[in-house]
Amino acid sequence: MDVARQAGQSAALLPERFFFDLIQNNTGLLPSIPTAPDGAAMFATTAGGSARFGASSGNLLTGGGVTAAQILTDFYDAIVQFLKFQDTQGQPLLGDQVFSQPFVICHPVELTEAMETAFMQKQQVGNSNGGSQSNLVSDTAKNVTLWPSSRLTDANDWYIFLGNPPKEQTFFLDRQGVQEETALLEDNNSDHARATAEESIQWYSRSGAGIALPYGAIKTTNS
Repeated sequence: MDVARQAGQSAALLPERFFFDLIQNNTGLLPSIPTAPDGAAMFATTAGGSARFGASSGNLLTGGGVTAAQILTDFYDAIVQFLKFQDTQGQPLLGDQVFSQPFVICHPVELTEAMETAFMQKQQVGNSNGGSQSNLVSDTAKNVTLWPSSRLTDANDWYIFLGNPPKEQTFFLDRQGVQEETALLEDNNSDHARATAEESIQWYSRSGAGIALPYGAIKTTNS
């Protein structure tokens, strides 16, 4: 029963594992990481020789550090970057509805304290004299969900996703559902089982994943 339970958990986690491989450009499960429809990686400053989505730095920003105060600054920089994205006609790609969007911030577990301080702590450090100020994210009713994950391998990089994007940033293809193969003595269906009395059960599936145009996602990097 334990082995069967582990197999079920493994199959259920495939979309999540694909997702983290795609955003980190990591060939953990996939034989190679596909590019987005514009020919660039999931996160890139340019595509086709031009600024990606018509904005300098595209959807790959350089952060100022991983302190709570700097994370908050970089969060607002990301919101501004979303608003700078343009369509092929030079018009705003997302529009002002970005301000009312919920946001999901996916970050390495190492940044949990700094992230929770930045987005959840009610009173923030205000000045060098020890004063405090209220949390700007709470004051402006920004809807931010924090998603810490041990699957992120770089302890200083984090990702921000629009909670209601025009389209999903990644997709999962389930080409063939989970199949079961058994080698059982009572079924007399395996030469190996008959010769060794070792029985087995296997599960397999065929699936894949890809990247859509990721203008609802921004990566912030910190060296």
